[in-house]
Amino acid sequence: MKKYNYIVSVVMLLLSGYIFYESSGYTIGSSAQKNPAVWPCILAGALALLSVALIIETALKKEPGEEKKTIDWKSPGMIHVYIMLGIVVGFVVLMKIVGMLLALLLVQVLGLPFCLLYMKLASKFGARTMVGVGICVYMFICVFAFFMNSLWQFWMLAVLCATSQGGIQALSRSMFGKLIPDKARSGEFFGFFDIFGKFSSIIGPALVGTVSALAANRMLAAQGLTAATATAEQVDAINKAAGPYGILSVILIIIVGAVLYFAVLPRTMTKDERKI
Repeated sequence: MKKYNYIVSVVMLLLSGYIFYESSGYTIGSSAQKNPAVWPCILAGALALLSVALIIETALKKEPGEEKKTIDWKSPGMIHVYIMLGIVVGFVVLMKIVGMLLALLLVQVLGLPFCLLYMKLASKFGARTMVGVGICVYMFICVFAFFMNSLWQFWMLAVLCATSQGGIQALSRSMFGKLIPDKARSGEFFGFFDIFGKFSSIIGPALVGTVSALAANRMLAAQGLTAATATAEQVDAINKAAGPYGILSVILIIIVGAVLYFAVLPRTMTKDERKI
């Protein structure tokens, strides 16, 4: 097992060095933005630290007779190494082709392990408690987004979303299924649940865009400008300044939802339902 650990560690160290090398080719943006290479460098640094930690842990661990074994290059352990190597290499190579779009996809994948973590914690603390934790995390995300003004903060925001998105979606459905009064009509209830979810995915972006546009128009009017008379630089600056107001509208909606969840919902639940 030690030989497999050493192989994985060396491969991960080489990949982290390659990511550092490729990230150095990204150009630095304006003074208001961070270098686009910040997030890949953080990823590479974490990968290198984990590789070093694995080497140290493997070196200190004593397993009699382990050194006498030869490496089976077709074993399930090595197949996992090949798969992991292919994923990381593919990410590094395609990052220069499709830009940050691939990184956004990677962030979505992060929702899976956190979903499993939420499920494990729900078995101990209850689904209702963990859904409440997810709501609080989203409230913090919105407040963080209100003050966001650089690229690295955007990536931190995306990772924070991934920590709760998968868990809150899975647990909310589980909790909703347990609260259905007539189990024979569960399909009908889940249909309404899904419809409201789809509408929220439309209403949310529309609300943010509308509020941001109204705020931008007021800022233009305050400067005696219109969208036709303002320069491209002025429009970009005003749109950037108006963006947080759209986020503020989402914060207000989440606060209303949190009040309904923490204050109103428990009053409509029975004693057994509160233990969910």
